[in-house]
Amino acid sequence: MTVLSIFGGISGTGNIAHFAHLGGFLGGYSRPQISRMAFAVAAAQGTVHATPVNRNTVERWRRINRTALHEVNRTEYDRIMSKIETQGIQSLSEDERAFLDRFSAR
Repeated sequence: MTVLSIFGGISGTGNIAHFAHLGGFLGGYSRPQISRMAFAVAAAQGTVHATPVNRNTVERWRRINRTALHEVNRTEYDRIMSKIETQGIQSLSEDERAFLDRFSAR
């Protein structure tokens, strides 16, 4: 897709904002890297603490309306909840906890 957008942007064919697509590709690619860097910096400074996970937290996560989630998020939600069932809540990574926290009401 990147090659096609570069070619389309240079050749000027069609009525498509090819360079805008390239910006989207770059933003989509760089966001996870930036998030990981910010987390690493915060962890090094000691300002990041593991989300406390207890029975109430898991119940809050179970109340997430999975049918309202986008298909991709629903798949990830199902994977994480299955991991809790099979491996326990202690097996969750900080990213998995943050994912569930984003979709649950506090």
